[in-house]
Amino acid sequence: MGLSFQTYFIGNLLLLVLLMKAVTYTLARTNLPATWWLSPHLVANFKTHSPARFHLLVRQFIFFLLSFCAWWALTLLPTTLALYSSFLVIWFTTEWLGATLGLLTLQRGLPLIHNDPWKALGLMDFWGRRWNIWVATWLNHVAQHIFPRHNLFRPIGGFLISAIFHELMFAVPYQLATGEKIYGFMTLYFSLQAVGTMIERRWLKKAPASLLYLWTWAWILLPLPLFTYGPFLALFTGVFP
Repeated sequence: MGLSFQTYFIGNLLLLVLLMKAVTYTLARTNLPATWWLSPHLVANFKTHSPARFHLLVRQFIFFLLSFCAWWALTLLPTTLALYSSFLVIWFTTEWLGATLGLLTLQRGLPLIHNDPWKALGLMDFWGRRWNIWVATWLNHVAQHIFPRHNLFRPIGGFLISAIFHELMFAVPYQLATGEKIYGFMTLYFSLQAVGTMIERRWLKKAPASLLYLWTWAWILLPLPLFTYGPFLALFTGVFP
């Protein structure tokens, strides 16, 4: 009997984290200390402060309950609704995991994984400053080395790298577990985010806050089934019998 999709996913995720650290090490202009490989940071010289222990404990408890409810609801909803409600699973679960890792690595300067994403006024604000700060910082670090400053392709390159990593994270272990090939959907989703970012930079810089808020969540949520279709939903299959 082969390994489950969930097992392949976890193993693959750990390999991707090591790959991200290896890329940072390769791009570094100075040798990084051995302790950095064991730290929770994906980039070097990431200066920030860890939240207080009590703050992390409260967040861990709240988002564990929210994650549990979101996972459970996911198994009850029709597929169409599940594809959209999966956003809550992503949000609550990553918040819970982020608080847990923060407690395990206290005093290591690890910030909260998300920075109030519901306050985002624009795709650039959401993806660049509010959603998954840990990975967004790494993507920006890599893009700065690949693309010149003020180059239009820098934000596009960040979405392209993110698309590749999400395909490796979900589609590859799904194929290993099931033999079924489901590639390209996540790449299309992040491609749309890149297009939306270019539109925003070109025509919506001075738009009112209310319009930017609606624009942000419409562009993130309407194409969401491209991201949550197939491997993502399968990841949570069987969590609740």
